[in-house]
Amino acid sequence: MWETITKHSQLGSLWRLSLCLIVGVLGSTTVIASFGPSTAFATVMCEEVTVESYCDTTYAYPSETTITSESSNSTWMTTLGTVMCSSSIMKGELTQEASEEAEKPLSAKLTEWAYSGCKLGKTSCTVEAEKLPYVTSLEWTSGYDASVHLALVSTYAKCGSLLNCHFGISEPTLTYDGGSVGSAKFLVSKVKMSDEGGKFLCPSEAIWSAEFQLAQPAGGRMYAGRQRLNKTVLCKEAQNPCPGAKIWSSGEKFDAELAGGEAEFKFEYNGAEKFVKCTTSEIHGEVGATGLPALAKISTLDFTGCQPCAVTSTRTPYRVTLEARKPPFTIGSDGVMHVESGGSGAPEFLFTCDTFTCLYRDSLLFYTVEGGNPAKTPLTSNSISLEDPTGEPLCLSKKLFPSFQAKYKFVNPNPMFLSRAP
Repeated sequence: MWETITKHSQLGSLWRLSLCLIVGVLGSTTVIASFGPSTAFATVMCEEVTVESYCDTTYAYPSETTITSESSNSTWMTTLGTVMCSSSIMKGELTQEASEEAEKPLSAKLTEWAYSGCKLGKTSCTVEAEKLPYVTSLEWTSGYDASVHLALVSTYAKCGSLLNCHFGISEPTLTYDGGSVGSAKFLVSKVKMSDEGGKFLCPSEAIWSAEFQLAQPAGGRMYAGRQRLNKTVLCKEAQNPCPGAKIWSSGEKFDAELAGGEAEFKFEYNGAEKFVKCTTSEIHGEVGATGLPALAKISTLDFTGCQPCAVTSTRTPYRVTLEARKPPFTIGSDGVMHVESGGSGAPEFLFTCDTFTCLYRDSLLFYTVEGGNPAKTPLTSNSISLEDPTGEPLCLSKKLFPSFQAKYKFVNPNPMFLSRAP
């Protein structure tokens, strides 16, 4: 029944990351991707998993993924006989993105539950799910399986004059056997539901059983998997996990400068390329807390010696998050960094030129990092999709949106590697 999915050969494509403005500006740090023991994890529903049930975010089904399953054997056994339904469709969706920030189940909800072909003996029955939607969570157990926790289930059954009752249960638990369509299934194993209507002729309980075969997601496979929750630390050595004595502590300086060459912004205007080049660019801030991910703060981001336009960053400080390379990778030296508002609003960059002055803004900047002694950013040129908030027609012209190219190295801390906590 079980399938082992190991597409390590394709995982290199996961990290085709583009550098946005600060992206290149902010430098890089090494990610050591051999992982030590990990006991903390978050539950995910995944299209592909490793043999150890770990799932990379790229293969995790996102929020709003529809999950549909079908049953031909739903039954409720009562003292008046057994109600049997030849067809049942259960439909719901994930309500939470795959998370690497907490050790917790994955949230979902059941939105539709329809029954047909129902009988009690030879008497036709109407069976309906009541009080929908049902708040649901999925929690990985072992292999590719999960427990499915529902806040409640309420069912109405009417079979001629024989049965006219409401049955319900609070916090029932189903099981999910992960796999591909045709083998994966949700199991309801003799769940005891109690009479909710209080009618004199209604049985006091109904024993509910069913097997729902997975029909959707369209990918055809859905495995319960897990994601490691190791904290990211800034390490003085290329070790993973990082020894406690080798972790750079909160409050250390977080500084970077150009690693040769110039910071270059390229504009395309009136069909011609225009360049703004800065001979010096420096980043100054401090290391923050380790965690999921590690944190830092940029207090100033300076560009000087710029011609023919001056470049100024505004709305500092910026909040920086740094993450070591994620599972299921076991080798490599890459990492990721996000730069966003530190409380004063999204990062903004002012270009003051002879013929125009424009202010550009981006709410979240994302880039790859390389670590070492010192940690560096690769020389990368990428377009910057920035929104100009000034409303000036000249600035709103897409032909004025720049690309950015620079190579930085970290002066502090040095050496610096993105690694996992011990």
